[in-house]
Amino acid sequence: MHQISDPKIAFAFLRPPVSSKSTSSSLFVSYSKSLGQKKDKLVQAVAEAMSHVLETTCVQSWETLRDLLSELCLCLCTPTDPGKPAETSEELKSCVLRCLDALLHAAYGDIIFKPL
Repeated sequence: MHQISDPKIAFAFLRPPVSSKSTSSSLFVSYSKSLGQKKDKLVQAVAEAMSHVLETTCVQSWETLRDLLSELCLCLCTPTDPGKPAETSEELKSCVLRCLDALLHAAYGDIIFKPL
């Protein structure tokens, strides 16, 4: 194998072949879909870990309860329209709901019924 002395030629070999705009847009769409799937898997893994922690602990702070409840509810809706369900997998939604259940069971009774 011989070495390439011209950097322009060397980088041309490293670039992916893109023949037209339609090819590059289809590559972008498939890339963004795979990122969405990876993000869903990450959120699901975090929700499962949170569920495990919440099942063995007690939440005694109103602010912690409120923040966790808000973040978990945001996982179930679209970012642009909070009243509309997110287009995520049923596994992710189920995992987030289990985490919400664990959160409400972990909440110390006094912080839920405490007058504001």
